Amino acid sequence: QHELGVTVAVDGAHAAASVALDVAAVGADYYIANLHKWCCAPRGVGFVAVDEGSRAAFRPAVVGSRWDEGFPAAMEWWGTADYSALLCAPSALDMLDRLGVLRVRDHGQRLAAWGQGIVAAALGTTPQRLPHAAMALVPLPPGIADTRPEARRLREVIADRLAAEVVVVAHGGRGYLRLSAHVYNRPGDYERLAAGLPQVLGDAAGPATATERSGPVG
Repeated sequence: QHELGVTVAVDGAHAAASVALDVAAVGADYYIANLHKWCCAPRGVGFVAVDEGSRAAFRPAVVGSRWDEGFPAAMEWWGTADYSALLCAPSALDMLDRLGVLRVRDHGQRLAAWGQGIVAAALGTTPQRLPHAAMALVPLPPGIADTRPEARRLREVIADRLAAEVVVVAHGGRGYLRLSAHVYNRPGDYERLAAGLPQVLGDAAGPATATERSGPVG
């Protein structure tokens, strides 16, 4: 794209600490990613890496007191914003460094794959492995959470009944669980999820109520 004069911006989302990442080697004009997931910083913390050739023209959308000083100073002062989360980021990265980012990454990838296997087996579905990621998708049985509203409701039910935070998504008319694994997770977390999900999903797919079978009254 660069040879065509196209500006390249990469949404790195949760790549930091989840996969091997060399931002400079990506070669984008702008690389943006979050630090609140795998890097354990508070929500709302992330980073913007700007290629040297693009910095002169880079300006933030939020105008601050140093807006005219260019990158990075223009990004650093937003008036009365709460900087608490940003100030926590160095401590989070220091903790990750002390744990060993390669060890953390390996633990997450292995545990996510293992958890995917036992949860899928409990549900009788066949998952597809996401390579080199500490996240895994488990297909739900057909007809379960296959729309976004149903997926949101099922996520709330799982959190309430199983005390588990699991992302439920609907894509292409099919529902999926998205499992993640970090240093605070253990195999027992996924075993408990696998043991409880069949009953929860069975209730979600239970027979229609009398009103639903006969139609609205009145």
